[in-house]
This record gives sequence, C-alpha cells and structure tokens, in this order.
Amino acid sequence: MVWLREYERAGVHFDRAVALNPADAQIRADRANWLRYAGRPEEALASIDDALKRTPFPPHWFWVIRAKILLELRRYGEVVAALDNMPKKDHPAWLTLAAAHDHLGHAALAAHALAKARELRPSISSRELIAVNPYAHRDALKPLLDGLRNAGLPE
Repeated sequence: MVWLREYERAGVHFDRAVALNPADAQIRADRANWLRYAGRPEEALASIDDALKRTPFPPHWFWVIRAKILLELRRYGEVVAALDNMPKKDHPAWLTLAAAHDHLGHAALAAHALAKARELRPSISSRELIAVNPYAHRDALKPLLDGLRNAGLPE
C-alpha cells in the first residue's frame, strides 16, 4: 500500500503486523520505511534503530533504510557511518552515500560513490528517483536529489 501512496491504510497494517509479531525485526524495518515515506522521519529513525537492536546480523537493507532516513534528517556524517556497516553496497546505498558526501563537501568521494552506483545501474537519473520513491511529501527527496545533482547525476 505504501507504493500505492495509501499511507494511512499501510500504517494500519504495519501497526497490526507489529502487534501480532512484536519481536520481528523485519516488520519493524519495513514499518520504518513506511514512516519515512509517510513524512515521519524521526519516528522512522526510532523504528529502524529498534529493528537493528533486535537482530545481531541485520540484513543490509536495514542500513540503507537507516541511511536514507538520516539523509532526510540532514545528518550526513551519520549517513556515511550507517553505510560503513555494508561491506557490499547496492546502487541505492551508493546513491545515498554520494549525496551525503556531497553535502559534507567531499566532492571526490561523492563522485566516486555516484560512479559506483552508475556501474550497477547505468540508466539512473533524477527523474527515475522521483518516479520510484513514493514519498507523501516530495521535499523529502531534496537532500538526495540536490546532493546527486551536484555530484553529476543527470536529470
């Protein structure tokens, strides 16, 4: 339902899923992602941090969600630290890292991270990122898009 931008309905289902299985870290991480898209980044950060505490070996996507939330909160140094937990990064991780490095004034590191993302997904563009991210408020994408445009991502 998140991808259909039905945030309230998605929230009801995520809350129910957590109530039915409160120990499931993956449900909590998915809920954090919903909170992020719904425009509630502070709650999203608390939710992903809770999920990370519940599992000693979290899937790599937990760190990507945490990094994206931190990017939206403009906590760029913490973005880099979160993604340092991923020995092998996928293209969303590289894109998030590129934007964070740009905002930190690390132009060479931003360009390197963007190049790594484009190796994995050569056709990536700002338009694609806008189209595939179901944010309730488009301004949440601003830190990502601004950083990537500065690093050289095409429209």
